[in-house]
Amino acid sequence: MGDDVSLYANVTRISHHKTRAQFNMALACEKAGRLNEANYYFEKTLLLDPDAFLNLANAYLQLGMISEARTSYLMALKINPDDARIHHNLEILSVKSGAQARVADGE
Repeated sequence: MGDDVSLYANVTRISHHKTRAQFNMALACEKAGRLNEANYYFEKTLLLDPDAFLNLANAYLQLGMISEARTSYLMALKINPDDARIHHNLEILSVKSGAQARVADGE
């Protein structure tokens, strides 16, 4: 996995304006568990690739950043209102945020 990150780091330096290179770097970072870096590269692709909002939201959710995940899912939903993946992930988010609220309340 780390080799993928090194490879895509070189590609993004050469092709910094290419959406696909940025997106592949984000995926490589995500797979390597480097989620903050993944989010950085997903954010760079947001305006050029509508699925990037979905990927960014998924990464935020994995980091436990519920508010950021919700915002990104809602942005993805504005672009693709019929995308079942987004609706499904919003349901998962709702369950996770409800569980976190119960833990915070001491239940």
